[in-house]
Amino acid sequence: MEIKPEIFKSYDVRGIYPAEINEEAVGLIIQTYVKLVSEKFKKPIKDLNLVLGRDNRESSEPFSLVIKEVLLEYGVNVTDLGLISINDLYFAVGNYRFDGGIMITASHNPPEYGGL
Repeated sequence: MEIKPEIFKSYDVRGIYPAEINEEAVGLIIQTYVKLVSEKFKKPIKDLNLVLGRDNRESSEPFSLVIKEVLLEYGVNVTDLGLISINDLYFAVGNYRFDGGIMITASHNPPEYGGL
């Protein structure tokens, strides 16, 4: 699958769902994310502790399912907080000392967008 470089922004990944970003693209992106977090913390992937949250967009639940599947396949310990705000995710990462977090949202963009 070819992922369009335009979906990669300065602080997130987002695009129109499912034309520009879809479950397959998210799965590939998360595989790379896991490897980067592992390298950053110099921890084996199976020892990573990540937290996951999402907003209420049409794409968010399907993305959440794919992300959990990929993380579990890699042996990552994942805590799914479900429907939360980005501030709650930031708090969880910092306060509970997760190695990282993934927020499924396209933030302020129109509803047809999805992202991480």
